[in-house]
Amino acid sequence: MNWTRGFVVVRDLLSGDECDALAAALPASGSRRGGIRDLLGVAAVRTLLTSAAVLDIAGDATPMSATLFDKTPSANWIVSWHQDRTPAAILAIRLHLDDCDETNGPLRVIPGSHRAGVVAESAIRDLIGASESITLTAKKGAAIVMRPLLLHASSKATSPAHRRVLHVEFR
Repeated sequence: MNWTRGFVVVRDLLSGDECDALAAALPASGSRRGGIRDLLGVAAVRTLLTSAAVLDIAGDATPMSATLFDKTPSANWIVSWHQDRTPAAILAIRLHLDDCDETNGPLRVIPGSHRAGVVAESAIRDLIGASESITLTAKKGAAIVMRPLLLHASSKATSPAHRRVLHVEFR
């Protein structure tokens, strides 16, 4: 994969039916904000992580966390610009279990920002102001594969539809 921009969009990592089956096997998010963590113990997640499609992307990297993010009318939040700084994380796969367009809080990124290394919180605003962000929409079954230090954010959803994303970090 070409990591110049710090992310790659993989279309059709899973079929719609595979997404529906995975979503049905995950705990319901209800009105929780910030996601449901510790999903590596869910059998359907373990099966996904050993699938040829995921192994093709992650290689021999080891999954270290899996979180379900689900923006709904009752659980709708802003994620400010930040870097994921989980120790030892080298890769994150964000699998979209629903279509994600401009209305339901898609991921925004600063391409190439991961190359700056760890950016001090006080310097993030300056970097954002000097850079062009892009919005990453995705169809159900697509994945955004990204470097954890890529600066990213998301806004609140403006539509009532689910925006479920299974976010898995690897080391």
